[in-house]
Amino acid sequence: VNPVMIEVANDPLRQLPKSMINHFGEKKLKELAEKNQLLFVSYDDLADLNVNPHQSFPLPMNNESANGEPAPQDHPKYFYAPLVTFIYDYGTNELDVLGIQLERT
Repeated sequence: VNPVMIEVANDPLRQLPKSMINHFGEKKLKELAEKNQLLFVSYDDLADLNVNPHQSFPLPMNNESANGEPAPQDHPKYFYAPLVTFIYDYGTNELDVLGIQLERT
């Protein structure tokens, strides 16, 4: 189950982080928003997830411990909580990735 939804960014100055606004430019983002071409998804639910709840490797294959031994199944796995922006291309009916910001700054 995907815990996120893609949203239309109709007010990018309010909905997107300042660092992303500064990178792409206020004018460009506003123009895309006015044409309903700017979308985003925020993976906020991953921000509080600090341990991998579904260890995908069996213990013998999971040798990420400091001493070279297999790490226990509760070995911490930290996740980014990225924010991804997209441009909707009306001509091809596709979403193109505009940018991915991994850290919340």
